[in-house]
Amino acid sequence: MATTAMAKCPKCGAIIPAQSVSCPKCGTRFKRSTSTSTGTAQSRAVSPQNSSANRAVVNGNNATKSANQPKQTPSKVEKKKNSWISVAALVCSLLFITGPVAVILSIIDIAKKDDEHKHGLSIAAMIIGFLGCMGWVSVFLPNAKDDASQTQIEARNSTETNSQYNYEQAVANANTDSDNYNSSKVTRIMPDVLGLEKYDAKSDIRNALGSYVDFDEELVYSDIYEKGVVVRTEPVAGAMVGEGATVTLYTSKGKEKIMPNLIGMDVESAEQLLSDMDISMYTTEIFSESDKNTIVAAEFDPGTDLSDEYSVDVEVSKGSLQAFKDSTQVIGYEDLYRYPETYEETPLKINATITKIEDSRLLGITYNLSYWATYEGETVILYDDRSVQEPTLKVGDKITAYGYGDGKSTIDIKQKEYQGSLLIGFSYNKTVDSYYVPKIKVEHFDIR
Repeated sequence: MATTAMAKCPKCGAIIPAQSVSCPKCGTRFKRSTSTSTGTAQSRAVSPQNSSANRAVVNGNNATKSANQPKQTPSKVEKKKNSWISVAALVCSLLFITGPVAVILSIIDIAKKDDEHKHGLSIAAMIIGFLGCMGWVSVFLPNAKDDASQTQIEARNSTETNSQYNYEQAVANANTDSDNYNSSKVTRIMPDVLGLEKYDAKSDIRNALGSYVDFDEELVYSDIYEKGVVVRTEPVAGAMVGEGATVTLYTSKGKEKIMPNLIGMDVESAEQLLSDMDISMYTTEIFSESDKNTIVAAEFDPGTDLSDEYSVDVEVSKGSLQAFKDSTQVIGYEDLYRYPETYEETPLKINATITKIEDSRLLGITYNLSYWATYEGETVILYDDRSVQEPTLKVGDKITAYGYGDGKSTIDIKQKEYQGSLLIGFSYNKTVDSYYVPKIKVEHFDIR
């Protein structure tokens, strides 16, 4: 019976058939020898059948046959090499920008079931490539954030620059969705109501936001908008407002009305200053040591809020009382009676005795009229128009009245019957229907 030649694996020491291509235990592959065994020491050294154990069981014939047959001896073990993929992965990993490529190539090489190549380079390339990817991200990510921030700023500026256009577009888009307003999640765009009257503004807001909107109101001063006009809103125009929101309307009270200091100003300037605040000025003239036609007193102190006022009373100087007294001229009854037009608005002084006081006015002196014919009657020559009626006068007081000739007034003159006939005098057949009686507007009294 033929005996199979045995050999020893040079790597793991396992006894295997001499003709085996690889070791079934450790997987080492052998090269097939092209030379025949001639009983050299090398063949015997590596051949398992030359061991003492085999020599004891194999007879001489087998030994002779074995010596005459060609023999195969195990070759040296091949060293594993790195694949081209792992080399390429390592090269890519060393380049900064191709780190992701190195990682991909490393994964492909490791995933291959290839026992002939080593994977050390692939693992190293994967690690280096991953670190390269992290470095790439750390370099470019801040710039991306800066670019994003810059983009947001530019977008915001662009939005503010084109706010009017965006508002109109938003209003148009919102109006197209009016049928969906009943949804609780629907929001509407706040309309622009600046410059509108308060009630018109509310109407526009309800049309845009719905009838359930609530309103708060505040009054503010404005140098631009007239009283009652909306100057500002919260939310502002263009803002998104939900159903049932509260809108605050800031309505103009007009220009701020603060009482200026009018003392010492001339009447025309003071009147214009108040007129600019839509306030009227009413004057009363008094004697004062201040310059004539200047304000000497006012109804309100400087700094008073005049928002609820429509007029201001002031006192105006008509000059010094003593200067006025010195400017008057003495006039008699007869001159005043005969030539009333001559003394109109003329400073006058007249001595009189108070005979009547009616309705807080002095009705003056009774005397006889004599002109062409004789008539008896009462002539009113004094009117007390003083703003402060001091001193208080009574009937019988003898006074010196200072004032102005006040033109003339008309009274009826009736003829007097005398024993059944008319006393005509020099004006025979002449009928007198009316007569002019002069007056004096009293500015000041001195009791004598």
